[in-house]
Amino acid sequence: MISSKIGFYYVYSGVNVKVGGVKSDPGIVQRTLFHYVHRVCPPEKQMYSVVLLSSVHTLRLNNASIVKLSSMGGVFHLTKGDVIQVRLISQAKIELVEGSNHLGLFLLHSQNYPL
Repeated sequence: MISSKIGFYYVYSGVNVKVGGVKSDPGIVQRTLFHYVHRVCPPEKQMYSVVLLSSVHTLRLNNASIVKLSSMGGVFHLTKGDVIQVRLISQAKIELVEGSNHLGLFLLHSQNYPL
């Protein structure tokens, strides 16, 4: 997603992940899922990445697979051309549940128009 103008945006992300069980271990195993939303500034502004939103989930696994939902959102000041990306990191093998994931942003207030 790319911001179209300078202003305050509501940025949101939701992911559904399917996490497979650990077959070799009959006991319960814990794994961690990290869900990040980054703002990447365009190269003409010295390209860098900033974490806007983050969440951490502890997944308790047995031999069955589970589905975990991670949802978050917040208001941020963005400039024209900022790129919004989602990153997922996990110690366990994860797969996205098709059709139930989203990333979005919408402009709440443009700096061209006073409050």
